[in-house]
Amino acid sequence: RYVADREFLIRLGLAGIRPVPISRTLYLYRCHSGSATLSSLDSRSPERGLLRRKVLSENIRMLETFLNQRTIPPSVQFYLRSAHSEQCYKLTATALYHRCWKEAGHAAKQGWRYDVFWPVLFFKLLLARLWKEFSS
Repeated sequence: RYVADREFLIRLGLAGIRPVPISRTLYLYRCHSGSATLSSLDSRSPERGLLRRKVLSENIRMLETFLNQRTIPPSVQFYLRSAHSEQCYKLTATALYHRCWKEAGHAAKQGWRYDVFWPVLFFKLLLARLWKEFSS
C-alpha cells in the first residue's frame, strides 16, 4: 500500500534493468501534507506518528521479503540489509517516542535478527539525532 514504488525499483534493479539519462522531465512530485510516505509535517503528532509507523512497518516487511530470497546477489543483500537496519532504527525510535513499547521492541528484534550489530547502529544513529536536536 505505501512502498510499492520502492519494491518496483528493487525488482527493476534485480532484473538487471539500468537507468538511462533522458533530457525531459517525465514526472514532478511535490511534498504535501496529504502524502503518506513524504510529508513536510512533523511525525511527532500522534496522527503523523501512526502513519509513519505504518509506512516503516510495511517497508521493513517488503525488505525482509527480498532478504529471505536465496537468489539475491551478496552486494544487493548488503544494500537491503543496510536499508532494513535503518528502517528498523526509524521505526524503533518513532515507536519509542510515541510510547508504543511493544512495537518498539518488535522493531528492535527485527533489526537485530538481520544484523547482529544493529544495537550498535541504533545507539549511534540515536546519539547523532539527539546531538543534532540539542546542538541547534
